[in-house]
Amino acid sequence: MKRYIRSIEQPQHEGNVGIWWFYNNKVIGEYCPLSEAVEDRGFMQFSKTSNHITDESGRVVYDPRAMVYEIICSQAIASNKAAISAIAKEFDIADLRYDVIKEI
Repeated sequence: MKRYIRSIEQPQHEGNVGIWWFYNNKVIGEYCPLSEAVEDRGFMQFSKTSNHITDESGRVVYDPRAMVYEIICSQAIASNKAAISAIAKEFDIADLRYDVIKEI
């Protein structure tokens, strides 16, 4: 289990949460700013009805307890540094704290 120390400094901006597909080395995403996200099972997500399960995609969520974004993806995407970088850039979290979580 990862543990984080909360920073006193607040980030300069908020990132986005949502769902994405990585196709032909490009990110195709559907997302919203964190301030417009909905809470679902302890995480801030894009939607309770349009999500990675219903749309078969990867996702970016926010964990408010740890104050960290999570890129949740397959093992293949997790080991692809260019894909992770592109996802972080697309969701505007490249300069914010995020983790890559591999789905089994």
